[in-house]
Amino acid sequence: MHTPPIPDDPFALVEHPPLAAAGEAEVRVFGAPARMLALPQRRQRRGIPDRRRPVFQECRAEAIIRTEAVWRAPGMALTGNAFPFAARQLVLWATERRREPTHEMLAVACTVCDVAPASAMVNSMGAAGSITRSHVHLVADVEPFLDSLPCSGIAPAAVHLTDAQAAGCTLLQLDPPFPAVAVGIRGPAAARAAAMHHLLECRTTPSFNLVGVPGTLWLLPRAVETPAPHFDQALGGAELWGRWCFNDTDAFSRATSDDLEAALAHACCPRA
Repeated sequence: MHTPPIPDDPFALVEHPPLAAAGEAEVRVFGAPARMLALPQRRQRRGIPDRRRPVFQECRAEAIIRTEAVWRAPGMALTGNAFPFAARQLVLWATERRREPTHEMLAVACTVCDVAPASAMVNSMGAAGSITRSHVHLVADVEPFLDSLPCSGIAPAAVHLTDAQAAGCTLLQLDPPFPAVAVGIRGPAAARAAAMHHLLECRTTPSFNLVGVPGTLWLLPRAVETPAPHFDQALGGAELWGRWCFNDTDAFSRATSDDLEAALAHACCPRA
């Protein structure tokens, strides 16, 4: 697969709105460093995932791409983010009607992570996705949370991949104290994108998150979108990346490490 040429600094293509956090705190989650941000302005997003969201909603992806795209390649387009959870943030969209990222989108996201360096996140519907069209959040920042957790290698067959599908990559799993299934693919950008595209097809859960950091792309299958009362809003890729984004300032003020750990255990799929 040929990865489309990517601008040297894709984050320079847009003027980024300021990240105005009403509060910020450092916290340890399962012993790993994480951050909490109070971002009440994100409650203004249309289609915000919560229990009151209707079964059907307008998909605004076409209008966003048409009016805001700053870079295009076959099957994908890049825009800014009107409601960021990071200082420099982009969104990579599928230009065709699809709900999951293509192999090509994953390859671009992994390449940006490695070169910038940056991070990438995917929120499916049911896992904090607010728009039904597939899109990848790209953030010009790297949180240390996932890389700080204990992990071990696994064979491709453990997740029903063939050796050929995982060629050039090392497969990982997060170990205790992390309480749930999390599979990482480590390797060159093109190889880990290809392996993850196969792994997404092997999963049996409808909802999932992807979290990419330089060199590694993680898949976290999801069980529950809103792990209340521990975290009373949709938990998504940002939180799994290590940046807990609170829409409510009171909830931010009350939150503890125990709450966040319980939220992750509730939201993700337990080990067999």
